[in-house]
Amino acid sequence: MAANQQQPKTREEYKRLKLEKERLAEQARLEEKKLAEQARLEQKLLAKQATMESKQPTIDSTLASSLKSNKQFIQAKFNSKIEPKEAKQGSKAEQLDTTKRIKIRLVPIWLRIVILVCLIVISTTAGALVGYGPLGGGKATDVLKESTWTHIVELVEKNTK
Repeated sequence: MAANQQQPKTREEYKRLKLEKERLAEQARLEEKKLAEQARLEQKLLAKQATMESKQPTIDSTLASSLKSNKQFIQAKFNSKIEPKEAKQGSKAEQLDTTKRIKIRLVPIWLRIVILVCLIVISTTAGALVGYGPLGGGKATDVLKESTWTHIVELVEKNTK
C-alpha cells in the first residue's frame, strides 16, 4: 500500500473506501469519454472546415465566426449531455433544462403484450399436452377435446359437493 493510504480497520471503512474508489473510477471514465467525444467533434469540425476551404479558397470573417460559434454550440451541447451522477441530482427545474434523449422502441409495448399472451397460451397448451400424454398415460391429442375437459370439470365438482 502507498504511504498516504491507510489500511481499513472496519467493514464500514472498507465499504466506504470501495465506494470512493468506484466513484473516482466512474468520474475518470466519464472524463475520458468526454475528452474522446470532444476530440471526435473537433476532428469532425476540422474536416468540415477543410472541405469548405477546398470549395472556397477564401473564407470571410462571418463564416469563420459562425464556425467558431458552431464549435461552441457543439461543446455546450456535449457538456450538457454528459455529467457526473452528482451533478444530475439537482432541482426539478435544472433536470427539466437538461437535454433528454428519446428512446425509440424496436417493438412497441402493445405488440409485446400480444406476444406475451400468445406465449402464455402456447406454453399452457404444451404443458397440458405433455402432462396428459406422456406423464398421464393418455393420448396427448385427447387434451384438446371438449369431452376431456367436461369430464375433468365433473370430477372436480363431484368432489366439492
